[in-house]
Amino acid sequence: MKAKPLQLLQVVVIIFLAVIIVSEATIFVPQVAGKVSLSVTITSSGGNVSVESEVTSPYTAAFLQSFLVGPGATPVHVIYYYFDSAYGYANVGIVTWFGLSGHLGAIISERHLPITVVIVNATGLEKVFLQPPSTDSIVVVASGAFPDTVMTNSTNLVRPWIEAGGRLFWVGAPIGFYSAHPGYPVKYPPYTWDPGQSGVYQFLNSSYLGAPSSGGTVYENATLTSTALQVSLTNGIGGGFEFNQSGVSLAGGQLLSNTADGWGNGALLPMGKGWLVDWATTVGAGSGFGIARTLINLVQLGFFEGVHQVLLNKQVLVSAGIPSSWSYDVQLPVGFITPPWEVYAVFTQQVGVAATFAQLSA
Repeated sequence: MKAKPLQLLQVVVIIFLAVIIVSEATIFVPQVAGKVSLSVTITSSGGNVSVESEVTSPYTAAFLQSFLVGPGATPVHVIYYYFDSAYGYANVGIVTWFGLSGHLGAIISERHLPITVVIVNATGLEKVFLQPPSTDSIVVVASGAFPDTVMTNSTNLVRPWIEAGGRLFWVGAPIGFYSAHPGYPVKYPPYTWDPGQSGVYQFLNSSYLGAPSSGGTVYENATLTSTALQVSLTNGIGGGFEFNQSGVSLAGGQLLSNTADGWGNGALLPMGKGWLVDWATTVGAGSGFGIARTLINLVQLGFFEGVHQVLLNKQVLVSAGIPSSWSYDVQLPVGFITPPWEVYAVFTQQVGVAATFAQLSA
């Protein structure tokens, strides 16, 4: 698809290359993303990684080159998306809650990904959590409230499912705080049937929950990770439910969001054999595309498999028709030197309305 540089929409073109870091590989991706051609060589020796890249574009474009190391990505083929208009929601509007599924479908289609979005109601979500989790699926709950079919103040089907190997993406109010009943709007103070703070602690640990010393709930300081993931969710929810960066790391997880004073509003957290991505945020109108983009980037980069380290982000400008080359030398963090870790080269382009994804390995 030919790019349209005059479009004002922010667009993502990602070319994702996974290379076992004990090898040397040269990967050529011709005729990708509006006839943008790319070649990458990644060489590893001990803890040192050298990356050489060359991009040729028929139009002038800005690229963000990001280099990560992580455990690799298991292909995701199904996204179970919970939506049921009979149930309440918190910290998100119903239009955004419903529309997010459409944004996911559009990005998946534009990137030609073999992923199906399956919308499930409250009963369908219960059926998902009662089945053993599959390695090629994730569940998305973007309502800020679990329906009473899966969580109440006396039952919790979600936590055991995650611990058995499930992957959950959560957006909205503190996870586990509300148990939505059909026909009742979610409210604060909560109903007697809502789990409240005790429900939150069934998923999260007080060791990394709190709030910035400044008292603010806006997270605008980009990190290496949030830049690579193209995070746009900057609003927290307050109430002491933000994530402390060092505390999350000590728990075996990773802060994914922008930060303020060492705190953030989005984190990757381990639970048994599974993983929870929790974005504690107030979702405003027009946020759907940004959430969907971050979610699909997380899927494609393998973040639902475990913690990653972003080694480098580099903004580069490519002139029309002129090959542009770069080389970088980076040091792998301690703990990421021994296989099976993989190095990822990610190229992000903001131009037109196309979003194409190519995944190759050597």
